[in-house]
Amino acid sequence: MRWLMNLSVGDRDLSGEADQWYVVGLSITVFFVIYVTCLIVSQFSATYRKLNNREKVFWHLSIVRAFFGVFAAYCGMYFILVDDTLKTDVVNAKTQESYFGVMITAGFFLFECTALFASNLYFGYIDWNLALHHLLSLIGYLMAVYYDTNHFFALVGLVLEMTTPFSAICWLLIKSGQAHTKLWKINQMILVHLFHCRTTLELYLWYVTFSNLELVWRDMPVPLMTLQYAELALINFYLTPFWTYKKTWQFFNPVDWNHVDAKKTK
Repeated sequence: MRWLMNLSVGDRDLSGEADQWYVVGLSITVFFVIYVTCLIVSQFSATYRKLNNREKVFWHLSIVRAFFGVFAAYCGMYFILVDDTLKTDVVNAKTQESYFGVMITAGFFLFECTALFASNLYFGYIDWNLALHHLLSLIGYLMAVYYDTNHFFALVGLVLEMTTPFSAICWLLIKSGQAHTKLWKINQMILVHLFHCRTTLELYLWYVTFSNLELVWRDMPVPLMTLQYAELALINFYLTPFWTYKKTWQFFNPVDWNHVDAKKTK
């Protein structure tokens, strides 16, 4: 994690507000560049050229999310398996690396929510589950920046994004006519397994909460605590089970359920 931070921001002290917003801006810029690069390179794909406009936007965003998902899984696992500093105080502990992870994530969700809601308004279609999840995540990470706290939950929770690259591969292969290949089936099996792993991680976050309940109740800002556990409950009891079911169903019925009404859009 340190090598990635040094490569990106050098020796900046990320506990300073100006440097924090610098990293947020850098993050937005990087994901925007990935989006534009994808838009340009995809013009050479025959599959891409056959998509309608809403699917093309989804194509771009899926690839951006896949890049973020790799970073998020790496970052989250780093703080679970390598760096135990945040575990010493799950509300107040912070490191330079944790600042970096939180700021990069805040930048991603700022970019993602802007692009997502702009496309939703333009095409007149909203995936409410995805939109609500990402909006709550955006607010949560901005609160972590504002209150300068909660890095443990913010970063360990990033491991939930481990499904994102495989979801992107699933969708891209379906659109490429590869839904019945061994590659698609292997990817889908991994994806379903990772959704089950998400449930394990969500239960771990509840376990850590109840193991540190006095600390959480005493030190975590009430607005942040309210939002965090509302979103964790939403994810744990509704979104993850729903997406696990949908991806399992999709394994046996390989269709694009994200765009069942694609013909009705621009």
